[in-house]
Amino acid sequence: MDSNSANQTTKLTHLTDSNFDDSIKEGLVLVDFWAEWCTPCKMIAPVLEQLAQEWEGKVKLAKLNVDENPNVASRLEYGIQGIPAMLLFQDGKLIDRIVGAFPKAVYIQFLQKHYEAYESEKGERKFDDNALELKPENGIVEDEKQAPFAE
Repeated sequence: MDSNSANQTTKLTHLTDSNFDDSIKEGLVLVDFWAEWCTPCKMIAPVLEQLAQEWEGKVKLAKLNVDENPNVASRLEYGIQGIPAMLLFQDGKLIDRIVGAFPKAVYIQFLQKHYEAYESEKGERKFDDNALELKPENGIVEDEKQAPFAE
C-alpha cells in the first residue's frame, strides 16, 4: 500500500493474477485495469474510490495493475488494448466494458444500468434506450481508437 492510500479508507479491492478469478465469480464486479504510468488512470482513481464507497453492497469495485499482473491483463477474452479499462463481470462472466477516462456521471449511469438489470431480472441484461450518448458534447473525453462499450 502506498503512502497516499494508507491515509484513506478504501473500499476498492486490489486484485492480482492469483486472486482475480475468485474475486469476480459472484455478483457484479467492476474491475479497473490500470498502470502506475497511466495519467488518465490516476485522474479517475479518486472517482473510483468514491464509487466504491457509494456502491458498497451493490457492486464490488476492484483494481488490477496490468504491469504487475500480466497473466490476467493479457487474456484474449478480455481484449485489453488500452487503459484505463473498466470491465464489468456478472457472476464471473464479462458482460460489458468502458474504456477511457470519463466524468463520474458516466460511471454512475453505467453501474446503475447494470445493477438495475441484475436486480430486476437476476442476471438477464436489459438496456436503457435513453442512456447518455458517449460524445464530447456530453463532457465525455474518449480516445477515438478505443470503444467505450462492448457490443
